[in-house]
Amino acid sequence: EEGEAEGEEEGEAEEEEEEEDHTYAEVEFVHPQNSSRRIRVRALVDTGATDCDLRASLVKKLDLPEIDEEEEYETAMGTLYTKCYLARVACMGKETDVMVCAVPEESYVGDLPECEDDAVIGHNAVAGLDLLVDCKNFRLLRRSGENDEGYSDRCSVARGKGGAESKEESKEESL
Repeated sequence: EEGEAEGEEEGEAEEEEEEEDHTYAEVEFVHPQNSSRRIRVRALVDTGATDCDLRASLVKKLDLPEIDEEEEYETAMGTLYTKCYLARVACMGKETDVMVCAVPEESYVGDLPECEDDAVIGHNAVAGLDLLVDCKNFRLLRRSGENDEGYSDRCSVARGKGGAESKEESKEESL
């Protein structure tokens, strides 16, 4: 029994360590015709994804307008067909219109465990926001010369569970 508990603790530590190898950002999803309908989430930045994903319950809460056609997506589990919605996404003082896919609330999809992220922002959103992904340091960056508006090079980006780091904290660490 004692060995089992140790193994469980080690497994938990490995899960936390794995989560730190992803870039997260505080992102706001906004109804494109009604800016009073908005929600702020911690989103996984996924440069391998084209569009944005948002939990179905949040899509419903925002009452996002549906795109008439069903979209087809190729995934590791095969081809998926899903309804998509229009939204505006905001991060680091910039906004862009995006296509959003509603992620079902079910616990499991096929053999994959439930997605624990409320949202995913894909490369179309990152490009539309004119941001860059620093994969080495797990952060989003504004393009050079655009930091004069009071925004730091780091937005509200969390590195796993460690939380956001400010530019000043990064400088102090390097001294």
